[in-house]
Amino acid sequence: MNVEESVKKIRPFQPDIIIGGPPCQDFSSAGKRDEDNGRGDLTVCYAKIIAEITPKWFVMENVERILKTQKL
Repeated sequence: MNVEESVKKIRPFQPDIIIGGPPCQDFSSAGKRDEDNGRGDLTVCYAKIIAEITPKWFVMENVERILKTQKL
């Protein structure tokens, strides 16, 4: 399922909150920090879904190093 399909499935419910925890391996100091291996793309997809749905609130659990990535 891609971002567009996800948005189509979620939008009718008009959620007030969306909670997610995309994979952290690409950003974790314990991992290889290989932002180009593909798992980090799921974090970008999560952000796009939030931007499209515009819930009142959202929660994204991840590692602190994600704040230093160039992907978001």
